[in-house]
Amino acid sequence: MRTSRMLLTVVVLAAALAAGAGTASAEGTRVVASASGGSVLDIHDMFGLELIEVQPFTFTAQVHEDGSVSGKYLYRTVDDGVPFLARGPLTCAVIEGNRAWLGGLIQKSSDPSLEGLEMWFQVADNGEPGGDASPDMTTLIGAGGPGTAQDYCDRAPEPMFPFALEQGNIQVRS
Repeated sequence: MRTSRMLLTVVVLAAALAAGAGTASAEGTRVVASASGGSVLDIHDMFGLELIEVQPFTFTAQVHEDGSVSGKYLYRTVDDGVPFLARGPLTCAVIEGNRAWLGGLIQKSSDPSLEGLEMWFQVADNGEPGGDASPDMTTLIGAGGPGTAQDYCDRAPEPMFPFALEQGNIQVRS
C-alpha cells in the first residue's frame, strides 16, 4: 500500500509539472510540448534475467519554443535481486501525438562505468488509467556513447521492446 501511495504521489507531481505546457519556463522561452510520468512493471525472462522489476521510473521533459529541451529522469530497477539506478538530465525530445522519444545523460548510476554515457527511451500516453484505453507504454533505457541520445531522438524509431505499464501514468502533451 505504501508503494502505491508513493507512486501515486510521484505521478501526481509529474503530471503537475507537465501541466505547465504552453507557459513560460524559467529560461524565459515558452514550453510548446511536454511529457512526464511514472511507471512500474515486472518483466519476466528477458535479457537473460528471470525478473526485471521496474520500480518507479519517473521523468519530466519540456520542449521549448526555441527547440531546447529541459527535464530529468530517474530510472530504477531490481534485476534478479540486484538494484540498479540511473539518473540525469534529459537533453533531447521528440513529442508527436501521444508518443515521446527522450534522450539524455547518465549523470549518476549505481554502475559507475555508465556515468557519462548517453541514454534514451520512449513512452506512449494511451489514455487515463482505469479508462477503456490500452495501458500506457514505456521502453527500458538504452545507453551508448556521445551522440547516441540525439541520434535516437532524431530517428524516433518504433520501440523494439515496448512494455505496458502495470501501474503509473504517462502524460504527453503536444
